[in-house]
Parts: sequence; structure tokens; C-alpha cells
Amino acid sequence: MLLWVLLVLMVLLSIGCCIFKDLLYVAISLASISAILALVLFQFGANIAGFIELSVCAGLITVLFISTVSLTKDSDQKAETRLPTYF
Repeated sequence: MLLWVLLVLMVLLSIGCCIFKDLLYVAISLASISAILALVLFQFGANIAGFIELSVCAGLITVLFISTVSLTKDSDQKAETRLPTYF
């Protein structure tokens, strides 16, 4: 039962990756998908693959994604604002 809940959550987060317009939300949802995949791998008994997925994909690559988004977002921040101009 836990496996089905994790798989449905992975599908919902991957749909969210396609829907989100903010790249920071996409990076966080990709990290969540990777962490859930690591839990699925641990549940199947693939401990080494789960550890590598959790440390490399959910950890290192997410830090690279978030740092890249934060470095490139400053130049476009005024164009990407979602608030009306009177705020």
C-alpha cells in the first residue's frame, strides 16, 4: 500500500513539474521525486542504488539546480514579478 501511495505522489509531482512556471518550484519538486524514488528503491531492497539516488540526485543535483536558478533569476526578477504594479 505504501508503494502505491509513493508512486501516485511521484506522478503528481512530475505533473507539477510540467505545470509550474517558477523554476525554483520545479527544482524542489524534482528533488522530492528523487527522494521518493530513493524510498521506493529502499523498499525493494536496492539499498546501494537508493543511497546513491538520495545522495547524488536528491542532494547534489538539487543544490546545483537551485544555485543556478538563484544566480540567473536576479537579472530577470523585475520581468517575472507576478504582483500588480501598484504593490
